[in-house]
Amino acid sequence: MNEYYQTINGKKLKLGFTTGTAAALAAKAAARMLKNQQIITEIALITPAGMEMNTRVFDQKFTAQYAECSVVKDAGDDPDVTNGLKVHCKVSYQKTNQIEIIGGHGIGKVTKKGLSVAVGEKAINPQPKKMIKEAVASILDDKGLCVKIWVPQGKEIAKKTFNQKLGIVDGISILGTTGIVKPMSQAAIIETIILELKVLREQSATVILTFGNYGKDFVIHSLNLPEKNIISMSNYCGEILKQVIQLDFQSAILVGHIGKIVKLAGSIFNTHSSIADARLEILASHFGYFSGDMERMKKIFTSNTTEEAIEYIEDSQFFHYFAQVIHNKIFDFLKIKHWNLKVMIFSQSRGLLGETS
Repeated sequence: MNEYYQTINGKKLKLGFTTGTAAALAAKAAARMLKNQQIITEIALITPAGMEMNTRVFDQKFTAQYAECSVVKDAGDDPDVTNGLKVHCKVSYQKTNQIEIIGGHGIGKVTKKGLSVAVGEKAINPQPKKMIKEAVASILDDKGLCVKIWVPQGKEIAKKTFNQKLGIVDGISILGTTGIVKPMSQAAIIETIILELKVLREQSATVILTFGNYGKDFVIHSLNLPEKNIISMSNYCGEILKQVIQLDFQSAILVGHIGKIVKLAGSIFNTHSSIADARLEILASHFGYFSGDMERMKKIFTSNTTEEAIEYIEDSQFFHYFAQVIHNKIFDFLKIKHWNLKVMIFSQSRGLLGETS
């Protein structure tokens, strides 16, 4: 069995393969059993990334007219909820001289625009569909074939994915551009968020950006704004803001807890603590500039947390000023002059602290 590894932060991590590769492997195995009329126990193919993936074959069955089997999706060391799922495939002859791919039970159905699959179709993305066709054609290149893919546990596992929010119902997606799963990387997280943005843009020209669950809860329960417009940026504020502009959202509301959003006032657009911190330094310096109160500035600077630091800031006008500072930093970062952006700052202890007008 071929195994590939990638070193991330000094750790050697195993690469896996996508649901698209799993479906293509199962399809190739079923096609081979149909042609040769015998059970096979292992199958391999070259992924679009150029890596050969091979795996065991299960649930084999064949007749003169069809063959079916399954393979187990292997995500390697990536914490993918689809890891270990059985992806089944049935390949059968049909009269038309074409290869038809259909999704069965456990494959989600697309209900919203903005994805690479049309509304009403099963969520088998274009690249996996191409891989499946090439896999069966490499075995039975002159035959009309019906290729059915299904995932018995797909509907249940889909509840743990982003599919519902993306408008994919009743199952998982058959995904994968390269065919390879790399242990969850920054690029993979950003790609997922961008996909959410694209789906939202088909429905609305307004996006509500938060950094995570605190912000989402505040937007829903304190601001009473629509949940469907919320996109969590995680730590990747800069990358996501660029995408929001590129996708031509007409307006945005950025809602952040003081402990996260403060970093933007220091032009820190990746808010992960491993990139930069300086929360108290940024807050203290701006408070000092705004108020001239050096004693309180020192107390802010030596606080343990931003929640503690804001106890020394009694003038609510400071937070409106601070929201405008963040607003201006975003405009500088994006190199734009005009856009309908509202910035809102909150804390756990005091709720809404300040906002731009």
